[in-house]
Amino acid sequence: MLLPTETTSSLGPASCFPSGRASPGGGDLGVQMNQYGFLKYEKHLALTQERLKERVSYDPETGIFTCAKKIRGLVRLGQEVGTLHPVDGYRYMTIDCTRFAAHRLAWLYVYGVWPEGVIDHINGVRDDNRIVNLRDVSQNINLINRKCAKRTSLTGVLGIRPGKRPDSFQALIRRPGGGQECLGTYRTMEEAQAVYNAAKDRLYPGIRHIPT
Repeated sequence: MLLPTETTSSLGPASCFPSGRASPGGGDLGVQMNQYGFLKYEKHLALTQERLKERVSYDPETGIFTCAKKIRGLVRLGQEVGTLHPVDGYRYMTIDCTRFAAHRLAWLYVYGVWPEGVIDHINGVRDDNRIVNLRDVSQNINLINRKCAKRTSLTGVLGIRPGKRPDSFQALIRRPGGGQECLGTYRTMEEAQAVYNAAKDRLYPGIRHIPT
């Protein structure tokens, strides 16, 4: 049986879901587990590329999943499946009673294996699941490619925090091997951003700049 929405963890023998918006709570694997949680869990999953293709179709040029098998009264053949989570911005779907992040399923669908690391959305748009926008990277690369600072940031700008002196800004960047490197303290936000972007070019060629 296929359920029309994804709102709770008490799922029936579901295979896929029509598009919609997931509840922010949910209590299910896909919403509560971060990408490293998925890494540990996927080792024990029976879901294969072959089984995935039996349940859904994936268009690598649009990043959209559609139902590959008609479920009477609930999901039409070719109907888009997956729900956009209103908090984290990722799209999720349920296959054989287990919820997965759509970007990780896209990787399995195209390459036949689960990602070894975390899936980074290159352009920073979390529900843009075109295969050209996805890459299997370390957590460090995924963090450095964030589109914006965390909500708890005191400046609201990625890589920049208030300096110890009034009206000053300190630039910091994650090293490829882990840990942070202080890039200095500057009088203006623009100076700190320029230094941060230069360091990002040096340490992580091809990674998106923060806006200036």
